[in-house]
Amino acid sequence: MRTSIYLAVTAKRNRRSKASDLSRQLSSATGTTVSRQTVYRRLGHIGLYARRPVKCVPLTTTHCHLRLTWSREHALWTPQQWSSVMFSDESRFSLQSDSRRTLIWRAPECNDDRPHLSGCHSGTTCTFFRGAMGAEFLFMDNNARPHRANVVEECLQSEDITRIDCPAYSPDLNPIEHVWDMLGQRIAARQPPLTCLPELRRALLDEWCNIPQDQIDNLILSMPRRCKAGIASSGRHTPYKPSY
Repeated sequence: MRTSIYLAVTAKRNRRSKASDLSRQLSSATGTTVSRQTVYRRLGHIGLYARRPVKCVPLTTTHCHLRLTWSREHALWTPQQWSSVMFSDESRFSLQSDSRRTLIWRAPECNDDRPHLSGCHSGTTCTFFRGAMGAEFLFMDNNARPHRANVVEECLQSEDITRIDCPAYSPDLNPIEHVWDMLGQRIAARQPPLTCLPELRRALLDEWCNIPQDQIDNLILSMPRRCKAGIASSGRHTPYKPSY
């Protein structure tokens, strides 16, 4: 208990401390030696996770207009309509924290606020999606430039896939961002720690299947509230935080 308290206090004082730094500080102050994974686990038990600090990309007047228009157009969509949407985006998972990125220790509720288009690589995969989503599913991506390439547009047309254009720089309008966060928390909490890429791949698939469906449903049901927040902010960044 004292170890967890010390780690929590130290992490909150300097939220950019690495797990290895916290481990060394704990050893120096108390004589107790713990691994990096133990630091992750202890802090995770009290609701602190290593996450990227939220960086709000500056929005231009055009961005705000597009976000506001999109929010208004979808504000009255029913749960049935949202349930037919395949939300997509990409995320990155690794065996260790990416040394090129700064992470901070924070609770999930402190967040202000990604699969690639692999389905276009084969008709078999698209058939699988339709089997799970229904023949008339709608595809929504994050409007990144690579997703607007001609080859992507041609692929979507050839597979008869209808796209929903989500405004650029709008992770707050895409609930899958929070699914990746949940998945990352589950991977970080696994014991014993993962040691190789095959283990990571299996763990990602296992933990993906273990995410409670009601949490996914709640995120989808949050879309009207996200749109409402977008309207209230006139298309600017929203403080929307989902409750899993």
